[in-house]
Amino acid sequence: MPKSDSAPIISVYQRMHFDEVPITRFVDWLDAIQVEMTSWPDPDRLLSTTRGMVAATWAEHPDDLSRVIEMMEADTARGHRPLSLSSEVPSFTFLVSGISRIMTHQIVRGRIGFTYSQKGTANQDQRHGDVLVPRVYARPENAALLEEYVEDHLQIKHRYAAHLDTRRVSTFAARYMMPPSLAQFIWVSVSLAAFVGMVGKRLCTCEAHEYNRIAELMVSLVVEKFPEFAPVLGADCVKSTGCFYTRNFGNSIGDTVHWPDETHDAGLWNPANYSFAGTREDLAGGPPFETRYYVGKSRRGVRVDRM
Repeated sequence: MPKSDSAPIISVYQRMHFDEVPITRFVDWLDAIQVEMTSWPDPDRLLSTTRGMVAATWAEHPDDLSRVIEMMEADTARGHRPLSLSSEVPSFTFLVSGISRIMTHQIVRGRIGFTYSQKGTANQDQRHGDVLVPRVYARPENAALLEEYVEDHLQIKHRYAAHLDTRRVSTFAARYMMPPSLAQFIWVSVSLAAFVGMVGKRLCTCEAHEYNRIAELMVSLVVEKFPEFAPVLGADCVKSTGCFYTRNFGNSIGDTVHWPDETHDAGLWNPANYSFAGTREDLAGGPPFETRYYVGKSRRGVRVDRM
């Protein structure tokens, strides 16, 4: 069919900001993180279901489940713990925002037991997006590096907006110039079984600072609703089996970026085997970054809201 102005007008979901000067907030990469638990099991129904699944081993038929459950409850009161067969039944959904594209890519590495949906960039005009600032740039000795970090981001956003405003380059193409430090959001739905494995790994202090914070906030929300899950929602580092990095200490597939911190200092190590002379906290941590506001490339002393 030919192009025609008489064709029906449809509602377009995405918002474009043609000819608007980019508004930029530079925000602390950890304080920006928000986690909301939007869906979780009904506790009573979950308890009934999981008890029934465990009792199925000994019940003759469905009507016999209640008898076995009653006996199991009595044993539990005496300190016995039957093998759980139902850790994949509970499911939790989180809305995670204020995180980098780097972190959404980390999150979606989880496969079995996970479902995701995240902010798209192909349709989005990103000129007003927040920029996340790692805390190492907030250290006084890195003041000059911070100014370079800010200047580079402002220049990229300026160019990005200018390209879109020509109407000759679409968001599909221009997004390739945008840095992964712009704040994103992602929905994460996960079973308890997968969640246990994820937080065990991601609470480790050899992992990214952002993922440590995300995992901490997720765990706190789940434990608030289900305190009985707390014993299994901890870092692998403090478990007898150890985390990935302690199990691979001194091996090239372990952490060879930073020196091992106190938790992961599991034996003799040679500084020559590491890319940087210091622990993760030495070289990526620092004090909280104080938010900055810009309109275009001009800094403002007070908050500037996005359009």
